[in-house]
Amino acid sequence: MPTPNSIKLEQVEDGITVVFNFDGDGSIGWTARFVQMPTLRGTDSPVSIVSSCVLQIDVTNVDTGDAWTDSGPMRIWPGSAGSPIAEALSYPSSDGVAQTFVGIRSDAAAVTVESSFDRFVTTIAAS
Repeated sequence: MPTPNSIKLEQVEDGITVVFNFDGDGSIGWTARFVQMPTLRGTDSPVSIVSSCVLQIDVTNVDTGDAWTDSGPMRIWPGSAGSPIAEALSYPSSDGVAQTFVGIRSDAAAVTVESSFDRFVTTIAAS
């Protein structure tokens, strides 16, 4: 089962990317969708995130290991106030699914997704 070895935000020309890099064998799956009420998989616990426009990214067939279990979600902040992203929260995997919630400052942002065998990139650009 692949293991995410890093999740980070990277500034690009007209937006920001959420980049997942993976190690290990196997294939990953993913879904990305906007949600009105973000909830944590399997618990229905609400996720408190800065923004009313939230993109939920579920990456399947992954194991985050013990890296995030002690501290809860990994909170990632963008580097600039002008970023289309307010914050991102990545949660440890549960039954092979790792969840990331991205708070977007605008409800008119353009989202694109690219994936390969060891990398998953979501680009969010202000419209």
